[in-house]
Amino acid sequence: MNKRRWIFSTVVAAFLLIIGGYLIYQQMKPKPFTEVVAEAKIDGYESGDELENASNVIVTGQLEKRGDSIIERASDDAVIGVSRMSTFKIAQVLKNETNDNLAKEMIIPVYENEGYDAKTNTTYHIAGYTKMEKEEKYLLLLQKDSEGDYYVPTAVIFGKINLDPNKRNELFPKNSETEAAVNQVQAEVLKNLENEIEREDK
Repeated sequence: MNKRRWIFSTVVAAFLLIIGGYLIYQQMKPKPFTEVVAEAKIDGYESGDELENASNVIVTGQLEKRGDSIIERASDDAVIGVSRMSTFKIAQVLKNETNDNLAKEMIIPVYENEGYDAKTNTTYHIAGYTKMEKEEKYLLLLQKDSEGDYYVPTAVIFGKINLDPNKRNELFPKNSETEAAVNQVQAEVLKNLENEIEREDK
């Protein structure tokens, strides 16, 4: 009788150990990487002139340092906001209607509407925005934040333009109706400023 009880207890203990190990594994195993578009209400522009007029700073340059992701969570741990504060090295100032003394080689903080949440292994793109990449050259149409000492791409997805003609399409996901509309307005901006933007091959 004692032998049967001992065998039964051993089986139960082994079963509980297996179940416990499985639950721990489920919690610890890496989650698959995903990308999500977070919907956001943004201003829309129908022409390059409108976009330029809405921007109080227009500069060219490159990403100097990518900022760490900033994740905001609700009380139930749901993600309610993502961003990163990157720095941008100016190559040329095309417009400056702020009180800041912007100049070539200056480093400015730029608020980017994208962030990676390591807890869920998910990258969130606000309105489809994608972060700037190293070694790429950009034309940024910016608005100075009214409360903070940093700059924000105008209308989130309109204000960042890759100067490589093969890489101007930088929304997520690709090939959307929004992307086509943004590309058209950005193409007008590039046309308007083509004689002002300094090219390395000149």
